[in-house]
Amino acid sequence: EQRRYLDLASWRTMRAELEVLLGELAQLQEAVGPYEDLVEGADGLRQLRGLIAPLEALLEDRAETNRRFVAAELEATAGLLDAVGPTADGLDDDQRRAVVRDDLHNLVIAGAGSGKTLVLVARVIYLLQRQRVAPEDLLVVCFNRAAAAEVSERLSERYGVADVEVRTLHSWARQVIDDTVGDVPEVYQSSDRDLMLAALFDGTATEVTPALRGAILQLFAHWSLDSTEDRPLPD
Repeated sequence: EQRRYLDLASWRTMRAELEVLLGELAQLQEAVGPYEDLVEGADGLRQLRGLIAPLEALLEDRAETNRRFVAAELEATAGLLDAVGPTADGLDDDQRRAVVRDDLHNLVIAGAGSGKTLVLVARVIYLLQRQRVAPEDLLVVCFNRAAAAEVSERLSERYGVADVEVRTLHSWARQVIDDTVGDVPEVYQSSDRDLMLAALFDGTATEVTPALRGAILQLFAHWSLDSTEDRPLPD
């Protein structure tokens, strides 16, 4: 039984190690072959080769291996994913596949109102309950505070999960900088940004040299021109 999705890095590592093992077994079989009738347990090499065969088949076609895993996992988690959705039917087929696929990088393309937050919450529950991932090993990163608050609220109120870290992209990045560098940069609000741009354009931004100000204004002018023709960037 395949217990987890075969991610690309694991597949490459296992393939390389399997090739080394098969090469060593072939050399050993060649050396022992002529004396099999004299060496006790020599048939163990053939038995070992037979034990390796299923793994060899598993690694032969990663796409097919993972297709079978996803199909089996969708069946095994039907009850869990039925309970996650807002309706009695739970998540739809595409949402369920987005939850159980587990490669190193998983790109899910979804438009507005398609249930992105729902899938994110379901993914957390799946990892916790099905894959037995420890809560402290999970990090949920959302784009803004509203999304982070919604995910936290759903996890806490509906599933009693309060120990999974849910952060906005900016707060997580600030934490990384603080942990590694120790000098957290100031975060500008939209009002600060507007004041900075106004100071840049009217020349009162003291921290910007005239040369840099001129280059920035030239760049703004370059991209604001109404033209579909390719234009080289200003020097």
